[in-house]
Amino acid sequence: MSPGRWIALLLILCFPAIMVSQTASNESLDLLTLEEAINLALQNNPLVRISTLEIEKSEESISELRTHRLPVFQVPILGSTLLTPMSFDSRKARSAPSQ
Repeated sequence: MSPGRWIALLLILCFPAIMVSQTASNESLDLLTLEEAINLALQNNPLVRISTLEIEKSEESISELRTHRLPVFQVPILGSTLLTPMSFDSRKARSAPSQ
């Protein structure tokens, strides 16, 4: 037998083994659907995560501003009393004893 025939015979005999090994390795892999791949990419992409956090921050800022949109009425009330009564009577001032 010539060497070319040996190679051809070897390839013919090995071809089914190669095909079986490829199908076995394909079955062991978890295949992702397009939707799963997109969701995985969105979860792990830092730019998307930063954008999501910026959106949440903006929504919190909007809700904070909505609490201040109604008018607020403030009336400060201070109470105080004098320790000694005041008198504006001029007669009392004249009759006060001089020292």
